[in-house]
Amino acid sequence: MDYEVEVDTVPTPCVVGRGGGVMQVLVADDHELARFALCEVLKRIEPAAEIFECDDLEKATKLAAENDGLDLIVLDLVMPGMTGVDGCAVIQRERPGTPVAIVSGQFSRTDVVRALRNGVSGFISKSLGLRGLENALRVVLAGDKYVPVELMGIDGSGAPGDIEKETGPFATLTLRQRQVLGELVTGRSNAAIALGLDISEATVKLHVGGILRKLGARNRTEAATMAMERGWDQSMAH
Repeated sequence: MDYEVEVDTVPTPCVVGRGGGVMQVLVADDHELARFALCEVLKRIEPAAEIFECDDLEKATKLAAENDGLDLIVLDLVMPGMTGVDGCAVIQRERPGTPVAIVSGQFSRTDVVRALRNGVSGFISKSLGLRGLENALRVVLAGDKYVPVELMGIDGSGAPGDIEKETGPFATLTLRQRQVLGELVTGRSNAAIALGLDISEATVKLHVGGILRKLGARNRTEAATMAMERGWDQSMAH
């Protein structure tokens, strides 16, 4: 598995953990290189992040039980102890409410649909470059669901989502990113967007950064202009 180094020019805001403290993440993968890449990307997102590492499901379950402040759990789909997507249920029972993301070198549409139906927050391909991996983890940390771009439009029921009505880079926006972009079109500030969507201002900044990267926009004004040129208004964000 190869990861290419890419430079992200969008400023990275500090990510605060769910409890208001340092972000905590559990990474479980039996491939040392993959685990290293995941940890490095997480440190790019939040340099002060506390990361717990292991290489099988049994150790992951133990670490999850011992650390109640976890903000994210990342699991390799085929590491020892995992029985496919169903293996996630073990961790989910230990830490209900904590987002779980699956990483895998190979996957099928069926795997992704089952994962989403079982409450998994992200299904991330190991073929992504470092920046793609970072974007995927940012999406999950911000409270959204992430699926591979080639399967974009899948929701928990396996049915196509509204995102399929869009094409090009706009089709890669998550639901929350669409909501934030809709607010940008109205000219609202980050503070106003955070209040309206009931999320933190830091989370809004994460979403704005993701929108700029996906649309290739230099700033929020350019992103809003691009959306308005496509006929966007606030109602199209839902």
